[in-house]
Amino acid sequence: MAMHNATLLQEENSRLRAENTRQKQRRQNRRAFIQTGGSITIGEGVATSEHQTVPKAKVPKARKAPKV
Repeated sequence: MAMHNATLLQEENSRLRAENTRQKQRRQNRRAFIQTGGSITIGEGVATSEHQTVPKAKVPKARKAPKV
């Protein structure tokens, strides 16, 4: 019984860590600014945003259920 609980806690912990990492990346990505100083036109903003590369978040793969 104790091993079963330990396994469940370990799985929950890994899911929480993955979610925490994802949320940290989202918070970091929201802080990207287009404007670097002064005012810019719409065309300049579009051109700047098209040149920025935003990495896609990795989606963790689902684990297979253990064989019993």
